[in-house]
Amino acid sequence: MTRWAFVADVHGNWSALQRAVAVAEAHGAERFATLGDLVGRGQPDACVAWAREVTALAVVGNRDLDHLALVAPAHRAWLQALPRRLVAEAFVLTHGDVALDRALCSADGRRGFRRAYAALRALGRQLWFFGHTHRTGVWRKDALDAPPMALPVVDLTLDLRDPAVCYFINVGTTGRPRTGCGPPAIALFDTATAHLEHVPLPRADILGRGRARGAGGEQR
Repeated sequence: MTRWAFVADVHGNWSALQRAVAVAEAHGAERFATLGDLVGRGQPDACVAWAREVTALAVVGNRDLDHLALVAPAHRAWLQALPRRLVAEAFVLTHGDVALDRALCSADGRRGFRRAYAALRALGRQLWFFGHTHRTGVWRKDALDAPPMALPVVDLTLDLRDPAVCYFINVGTTGRPRTGCGPPAIALFDTATAHLEHVPLPRADILGRGRARGAGGEQR
């Protein structure tokens, strides 16, 4: 059993990533997973080098593919080889961009996460971790036709006894918070206890805070 730390949307912000790692380790993180968009202005090579060396699981983000020219050739090859969807023992990972995965994407929230729910059920998993919108969130869905229920993001123990229950977990952004989307954050999940926690990060050294997004919150 493992205590995981999930990091998303670093966007080349090496200082913010270092702070996130320190916070995660202080909270007992044992393994790291990255959910895409490591690349951006700042120090993208350092961010990708850390991910290659440290992370146990990683998926690619849309900005990683958009800005391959910002990183060294070896890092480009590694990013291009990353999966768009990763099925692990206890959960499924995607970045959240519809262009990368039509079912497991943040935009599916507007449809009540129907595609996401069906995808998780087909994969035999109950948990989906993603990023992309730069906004933390947790939703529970009990059946395909049931509406998703928004849950508190700070401190939760997920009830996984019923295999029909699925949870959708947006971990937020590490390196580029947006106005109206809340502070930067990481997510921690303990597979032994099913305890989920979103941990806010210090704002020092965080890159540009853009304008708030629309209702869907999707990053372009």
